Amino acid sequence: IAAISLAGPPSGLGYNPRQCILLCFNDHPVLPQPFSRTRTHLTFAVSCDAGAHWDRILNLNQDKVAGYRHHYPTILLLGSKNSTQNSVVHRVSLVYSSFFMKGFKKTAPEGIRSGEVEIKLRKNHLG
Repeated sequence: IAAISLAGPPSGLGYNPRQCILLCFNDHPVLPQPFSRTRTHLTFAVSCDAGAHWDRILNLNQDKVAGYRHHYPTILLLGSKNSTQNSVVHRVSLVYSSFFMKGFKKTAPEGIRSGEVEIKLRKNHLG
């Protein structure tokens, strides 16, 4: 096991049948006030070399709202569909929480969110 350098706190990990690792994490720089306690940019990245290299492939939740957090993603690979000569589409279940930090005005919905995401991987990701 080796450390990897990616932005964000603990994140959701998934594993596809061809030994690639799929990761969902908060991928944003340190933000200035009043956004410094905000977590945004849920990003999917894939590695097919045991985590040595990562390709960011999809970004979600990029809106910045002061004190609003989208975090603690959990992912589960549901299956694949629409395989072509150059790519495979994987269906992924994503669950994460969204809430405001104490002291910030609540201007968006809070709670646990879930949904299905389609991740298109090029064949070169799959080896």
